[in-house]
Amino acid sequence: MSGTTAMDSQGAVPKAGDDGRAQCSLTRRRAVVTAVERLTHGLLRSMADARATAEDEEACSQAGLKRAKTLPPASSVLLSEPCHAMIKESGEFCVANDRSHRLALLPKNYRRLARLFAILDAVHKLNVGGRTATQRELFYRVVAEGHGSLFPEQSVMDKALRDVVGALRIGRPHLGVLTAEKGLVAGEITFQAASSG
Repeated sequence: MSGTTAMDSQGAVPKAGDDGRAQCSLTRRRAVVTAVERLTHGLLRSMADARATAEDEEACSQAGLKRAKTLPPASSVLLSEPCHAMIKESGEFCVANDRSHRLALLPKNYRRLARLFAILDAVHKLNVGGRTATQRELFYRVVAEGHGSLFPEQSVMDKALRDVVGALRIGRPHLGVLTAEKGLVAGEITFQAASSG
């Protein structure tokens, strides 16, 4: 049909001359959004299951019944500790088996889990919007959204971001979170040569 424009599922119109990079970027963003949503859903379900199990045990105890021992629900999240040596130059995530641990859904970890959810939300928003951000910019965005008590300083947010990278097993650059060198200059720059003589 003439007069119609092809759009992708998110309503974006491909530009003339776009190569495979734009499609690859869109596919990567969709994969990140899906991974964040699945992890969030799994964590919330685990928290609900742990709560239901605790309530069942309390009800049985109050009724004087002994509850049959069952395996506890999956009430933790597996975190793989990323380090610079484990992130390939392409941004792909690599992990060593001995660098993983479970973050249990226990009261002592609730603040860390809240930080994990806040960063998952921020990464989700970045990728849904098709944007990227530096770690510093992400810190300011998260604090501006009202999470300042969770992230009193940049290093706390960086640790939560490492938890997200480890839980999703997706390298930080693929999440849309970039680093910037100190002294980075942005904007229009004009250089003038010194006059000789």
